[in-house]
Amino acid sequence: MLTMAPLCTALLILSVLRPICAAPNFLIFLADDLGFGDLSVYGHPTSETPNIDQLARDGVRFTNFYAGAAVCSPSRGVLLTGKYHVRLGIYPSTFDSNARFGLLHNFTTIPTALRPAGYRSAIIGKWHLGYGQSGRYLPTNAGFEYYYGIPWSQSECPTLTCFYPDVPCDLGNPDKAPCALFRNTSIIEQPLDFLTLTQRYVRETKSYLTGKRHSQDPFFLLVAFQHVHNPQFAGHRFTNSSLRGKFGDSLLEMDWAVGEIMNHLESEGLLEDTFIMFTSDNGASFVQEQIGGATGGLRCGKTSEFEGGRRVAAIFYWKDKLKPRIERQHFASFMDLLPTLASLAGAPQPECDGLDLTPLLFERKPVRSEMAYYSTFGQGELYAVRVGEYKAHYLSHGGPMGCQRWADIVDDSCCDDEITRHDPPKVYNLLVDPGERADYRHNLTLTEEGRRVLGLLDGYYRRMAAIPYMPSLTQQTDDALEPCCSPGCTPFPRCCHCAAEQD
Repeated sequence: MLTMAPLCTALLILSVLRPICAAPNFLIFLADDLGFGDLSVYGHPTSETPNIDQLARDGVRFTNFYAGAAVCSPSRGVLLTGKYHVRLGIYPSTFDSNARFGLLHNFTTIPTALRPAGYRSAIIGKWHLGYGQSGRYLPTNAGFEYYYGIPWSQSECPTLTCFYPDVPCDLGNPDKAPCALFRNTSIIEQPLDFLTLTQRYVRETKSYLTGKRHSQDPFFLLVAFQHVHNPQFAGHRFTNSSLRGKFGDSLLEMDWAVGEIMNHLESEGLLEDTFIMFTSDNGASFVQEQIGGATGGLRCGKTSEFEGGRRVAAIFYWKDKLKPRIERQHFASFMDLLPTLASLAGAPQPECDGLDLTPLLFERKPVRSEMAYYSTFGQGELYAVRVGEYKAHYLSHGGPMGCQRWADIVDDSCCDDEITRHDPPKVYNLLVDPGERADYRHNLTLTEEGRRVLGLLDGYYRRMAAIPYMPSLTQQTDDALEPCCSPGCTPFPRCCHCAAEQD
């Protein structure tokens, strides 16, 4: 394992004004429902993402990186805790705005793990790990000192105008309280103006970063975009600005935001001291057709344990510390972020399912050789496992969202809401067949080495199927918990309106 001492030696000098081994700042850009094939740098022919592409050219781009789960809430829980989502009780599906529970406070999160090393933490953007009674499960109760954003997806509330000047949204839930913008635990705008939301996320991020160079405390900042989840939205500048329609406009606005924040880091003198990552919480919601994203040839999408639901873009950047224009084909996961940041910060390593990625990032030494794929629906069943380049599916389904309208275009299995049991399991070689089209099991039975691989897959499956689960937390709801800036108003929750945020 790469320890801080040799790492500091290898990094040489960080700054003439700061100690050679000053703990780095951490910034994670987290997109929402961005498919593996949606970025220009990951091969999309008409996407315009110049700032994210530049981040990839200047840093390390992963081609085998996995989100924590195939939908939002469990994936974000995995990112923050380094634990499989079934250990957190975040299944099936996600936390709705009226959920009684959220991410439980007894779990170590990135902010709480870094706090002993002097870190301050903030999140700007989407949370989606619970609200609860009086905001009990908001980020400020999960280790973050500051929060500005929306606690869930814009599809879970009445979303009216999504594109300038008055283009209505494609999706939204009219039975819920209007979308609310929070600062810490207080609602500051309800309903909120989506046409200016990304600009406000950028403004808040810049405000948080300003002056941090002179602070004695390093920071962990999570910028969690609403983009490109449905319904997509964009302000005046980006409406009708791309070749990909609404999806492309939303993507271009997010890319602009990344560029603005990167430029501000540089102007504040923070770029050399900040370890940066860009990724997505799960794969493309391709059942939404043209506004659902691109899987880059991977099978199925969001909600599925096939690669299209779990494999995501992942870019790491640290100026003058990580080599530019590097591609990593070794696989890694959201679970690995917490131990990696703890290692770089010199903080104690928490108990979790993740592994420290610093040997892979700095020395190209593989770290992870096994991973389990637990479903985000049903009872969180173990669907598949990966050992090396081989992935075995013991259960599968396309995803409960359905895709009947695309049944003549996509693989029928991606539209199948029924769980299919595979006995023997279907085995795919992900290095030569990332689209999971050809069952390789028979080929493996023909050689001694192949039979050894099958034994490893079966042994790992049995071991991971036996891990203890936490009981599900997502299905216990109470409509009275809908956040409302006008408590006691009628008719609830449609009456929840308050003044717009003041600049």
